[in-house]
Amino acid sequence: MVFSVLSGNRNFEGLVHPLVRANYLASPMLCVAYAITGSIHVNLISEPIAKNRNTKDVYLRDIWPTDQEINEFVSKYLSSEVF
Repeated sequence: MVFSVLSGNRNFEGLVHPLVRANYLASPMLCVAYAITGSIHVNLISEPIAKNRNTKDVYLRDIWPTDQEINEFVSKYLSSEVF
């Protein structure tokens, strides 16, 4: 089966390609994780998504930002002036 994982709000059959019948909506970070694995048939919580240069397993939790990292980024770059 051919599928796509999209982060946009346009989730309909044939969007990516006429042969793609299964489109899944996900956050941008999850789209990257699925692209790295090359499959949607993976449990992103418990299975590795790739191997690093030393052939050590890399998990989603290894690349997902922590709450602290997100809060620091938001504090630094987001202000009411942006809106």
